[in-house]
Amino acid sequence: MDIGHSLFGYGGVMSYLPLILIVVLAIAASAFGRGKNSGGAVLVLNEFKLNQDEDEFLKIVGRASGFLGWVLSLFGIDPVTSLTCNRKMVKFEEAAIRFGKNTVNIPLASVAAVATGIYKPFIYLVFGVLLILGGIIFTIISRSFVIFFIGAIIGIIFIIFYKLKKTMMFSIYCGGDKPIAIICMKKSIIEGQNIDESKYEAAANALNKAVLDIRC
Repeated sequence: MDIGHSLFGYGGVMSYLPLILIVVLAIAASAFGRGKNSGGAVLVLNEFKLNQDEDEFLKIVGRASGFLGWVLSLFGIDPVTSLTCNRKMVKFEEAAIRFGKNTVNIPLASVAAVATGIYKPFIYLVFGVLLILGGIIFTIISRSFVIFFIGAIIGIIFIIFYKLKKTMMFSIYCGGDKPIAIICMKKSIIEGQNIDESKYEAAANALNKAVLDIRC
């Protein structure tokens, strides 16, 4: 028996190489998509309050996302993360299911900048396109439509994830390139919540204005 032909020929390990590469790309895309997030826990919005006529003019509250966070919310025991702003201070309380709550008080005079924006996992789109193209190339080489079918299906799933998955980030900086407080909100299909980017932009503008007022 020709061992080399057995391993690398038709029916050997090499015949499964396209499928192995597809699985590796899918795992890598998933890992990069999670790792690229800005560092804050991804939340589902519970409360958003913005009234510039009040002393406590901004309050954003969110619960942990995911199935466990949703189940706990049904029983009213889900940990929440909140950002509360008044004319003197920003209070940031970050909660986690297992690690309790961490509270940070930030004087407005210490705030250097407030930023907001939409994050979309672009790596999902890249890997989705690569999977489809890879399936086409391997189909031409091996003349096996099974590889194309698998690559196309997984690639389309990643492209759909890219289209649907977006996160609104609200960040407060006190100097440097890392935020001292950050809230990341995502839309919730289960609860019918979407992300209104204009609300967070208005909140950032209001907080920036309060910082300027206290410095004047």
